[in-house]
Amino acid sequence: MSLCRWPAARCWRPAWAIVIEVILVALLALAAALIVALTPGGSARLETLVAQLSRPEVLSDPAFLQSLLSSPLVLIGAGLVIALGAPLIEEFSKSVGVVLIAAGRARLTPGEAFLWGVAAGAGFAITETMFNVVTVLPAWGGPLMLRSATAVVHCLAAGLMGLAWQAWLSGERRWRLPALYGLAVVIHGLWNGVAGLASVLQAQGTLNANLLVGAGGTLLVFALAGLFVINSGLFVYIGRRLGQPPVMALAPLPVESTVTPEV
Repeated sequence: MSLCRWPAARCWRPAWAIVIEVILVALLALAAALIVALTPGGSARLETLVAQLSRPEVLSDPAFLQSLLSSPLVLIGAGLVIALGAPLIEEFSKSVGVVLIAAGRARLTPGEAFLWGVAAGAGFAITETMFNVVTVLPAWGGPLMLRSATAVVHCLAAGLMGLAWQAWLSGERRWRLPALYGLAVVIHGLWNGVAGLASVLQAQGTLNANLLVGAGGTLLVFALAGLFVINSGLFVYIGRRLGQPPVMALAPLPVESTVTPEV
């Protein structure tokens, strides 16, 4: 079933979540550039970086890549965007479709909310994967495998946000909205952070021919595999719990009469 069958969600597609993310990340980048420019020597560093990035051949220069990977400012800024900014933006924007669907219905059950959230997460993952894989052609095999595992994160986190909005809109346990939003951001941010750090360590190990640093990146890849198993298990567990029929309370048995017969 497509989200666009519902009138309230007709114009809300996963691509819109990516558009919102790109706009907000651009605003964050501008804010970070402004902060850097206000620091001593920051303007000169920004001008140098812009001049280097304006030349396409610089992206294949090992010395330039090494300078980026060795810059604390670049690593901290990229880490904040990848592990915090992107999850905060994505998990909120992906789940808006659930709110629009709920607006056109009398009541949305937890199972339905989780399912619609998973659908939004799956659509977002497919759209994001197409953009990411196209940028690394023809070497698409490794990134596609990583994106396939990331799809589980998107579906799980968006499903949790569906449950969060269902609890808020129903007026029952509204505290679940911030709690589940925080959990979704942690799950997504932890995955992004470990994946980003693994990529940085492997790149540094390759550029510096440092086997120890490269081995650290490889170990983090195994950590990603562990997170994939945990996320998949949590996804299956929530789905099975929500798929079980509700337990109906049995009516009390009638009390047998203990009237003593007359003699």
